[in-house]
Amino acid sequence: MLDTLVIRCQVTNIRKIILEVRQSNVKAQKFYKDFGFSKIGCRKDYYQLDEEKEDALIMRLPLQTQFL
Repeated sequence: MLDTLVIRCQVTNIRKIILEVRQSNVKAQKFYKDFGFSKIGCRKDYYQLDEEKEDALIMRLPLQTQFL
């Protein structure tokens, strides 16, 4: 599914994909990192879990467009 998203973004001249992932979701972070995403920032207390809060890591995947 992520492969399809990347192809559609490239065809429509989108140059990057940005997403957020829970700081505690190490498996998702590894998946995205292995796909080529890199960490570019953090949103403090982004997720509200009852009385707890959790940061979100911001990750980016630069894309090469089809029309450069």
